[in-house]
Amino acid sequence: PPSDVGVGAALLPAAGMMAFIGTLGLGTSIIRFISSADLGGPALANQVFTTVTVAAAGLTAGFVLGLDLWSPKLGFIRQQPEYLMLFIALVFLSALQALLAQTFVATRHSGYALIGSLVHGVGRVAGALATASLVGGLGIVFSWTLALALSVGLALFVFLPRALPGYRLRPQIRLRLFREIGTYSLANY
Repeated sequence: PPSDVGVGAALLPAAGMMAFIGTLGLGTSIIRFISSADLGGPALANQVFTTVTVAAAGLTAGFVLGLDLWSPKLGFIRQQPEYLMLFIALVFLSALQALLAQTFVATRHSGYALIGSLVHGVGRVAGALATASLVGGLGIVFSWTLALALSVGLALFVFLPRALPGYRLRPQIRLRLFREIGTYSLANY
């Protein structure tokens, strides 16, 4: 039904907005500083990914708690755990996908970003066709999120170690490193 399509159409841009805000402009810092020997490429990538994950978590929590204020029609996601989980995953994965694409551009491996986008694009269309008639709006959001998870997983665990030698996913927060890149990111956000 059209109302189910509306659910997907409403959740996807809301998650995209949270992901964009949650990146804090740190993609610009990746492009600027990833090749700097002083900051260390793998350490910088992990710092940015960790910082954005924490920021996106806070923004998503605030967004969901304040839905009655800014988007009452999306309030249903608080009552339906499957939508809430998909929304949270969608925000995190969207933010990471954007940062990964910028990392590939900065390391001069933009072909990896293209492959990731193709995996996401083909996966979301195929998934929507396969699931939309079965579970409606949830299928649209699910297929988009699943395709994004495949794309981000491929980028993080296959392509990024090739583009950024020595990279291994490790959550980290180093205040000194953040001070060096934070001002630059916020100024260019």
